[in-house]
Amino acid sequence: MELVGLSAFAEYAYDIDAISASVWGHPAGTDSEASRLYVPVLWGKCPSAIGLVPLLAVSAVLCYTCRMAKVLIVEDDEGISDFVNLELKHEGYETSVADTGRKALDLFESWEPDLILLDIMLPELSGLEVLRRIRKTSDVPVILLTARGETYDKVNGLNAGADDYLPKPFEIEELLARMGAVLRRSERKEAAPQELKNRDVVMQPLSMKVIVAGQELNLSKTEFLMLKNFMEHKDEALSRDQIISAVWGKDHYIDENNVDVYVGYLRAKIDQPLKAEYIRTVRGVGYMMV
Repeated sequence: MELVGLSAFAEYAYDIDAISASVWGHPAGTDSEASRLYVPVLWGKCPSAIGLVPLLAVSAVLCYTCRMAKVLIVEDDEGISDFVNLELKHEGYETSVADTGRKALDLFESWEPDLILLDIMLPELSGLEVLRRIRKTSDVPVILLTARGETYDKVNGLNAGADDYLPKPFEIEELLARMGAVLRRSERKEAAPQELKNRDVVMQPLSMKVIVAGQELNLSKTEFLMLKNFMEHKDEALSRDQIISAVWGKDHYIDENNVDVYVGYLRAKIDQPLKAEYIRTVRGVGYMMV
């Protein structure tokens, strides 16, 4: 479903019927399908959409396109698969179910899901083996669902390429939240630029490669993330707090001196060999890539 020009409805941000009438020609309550599937999208409950956030004052609302994700449910317990299938359909997802590892691989190839919910204990092929085979050709998001909650199994699953892990029994609300988070990360990854370039410095974010003057540069993860942040915000002065949030995350306490240390590392690997200024100190603010 595509909603265009919703800024016209800004003053009705709290009135579902008004928005529904503007989009479909009648209040939401008169159409169960619109109420069940489309109105939740407007209110931000659709896991694959940003949705509209109800605000007291909304000056403008961007256009949104909602394409509900295709979810492959791989589970040999019929009770669990039926329950999850029903709940996901109710949320508007398109679903398909496989009860063996081989069926899962067949559906993965033919149906091309956006997300896979994968049990570990499966007939014919284990979930971990299914995951390993999928990872040979695809980075489709995978959430492991299993009754085996031991650390060993979690580590094996994550090392095999799972994006998340949810032990049984689980609440459907937690599953939906995890699905939404994984899908959002996947969408951001797909939207990421294939290449960032600034003169003699070329970065390939998806493969985490940095080429300087034709030679691949060996960077630590922290150095890579800091350089990526600078290249994404070229000619923008970034404060140390902004850099810390982008590199280490908002939930971690990092001394601001660490930023200066890692900037020194990057300068030693980029500015000095190239004999050119790439990372400039902005007095009273922080740093800027030029």
